[in-house]
Amino acid sequence: MKGEIWIYLDTESSKKRPGVIIGCGATIADIDVTIAKVTSQQPRNEFDVPIEHWQEAGLIKPSVVRCTKLKTLSSWNFYIRSEHFMKTI
Repeated sequence: MKGEIWIYLDTESSKKRPGVIIGCGATIADIDVTIAKVTSQQPRNEFDVPIEHWQEAGLIKPSVVRCTKLKTLSSWNFYIRSEHFMKTI
């Protein structure tokens, strides 16, 4: 799971969004997962990391990982790995 791109429910916008899993099970509850947001916007600073093989990752646009935008979510908020999600659209 760690390092994979998954689709999750962003409770702030009520949208399904991609995120890179950077940690799991090391939080208050074993079902919690820490992610870094993925965006199709341009990098803003040295902490934004472009995803080189974005198509192979199942993303529909060139994307950037926002390493300063971390969230801890319940694993119940995750839908499917990105590459499988994009194949069904």
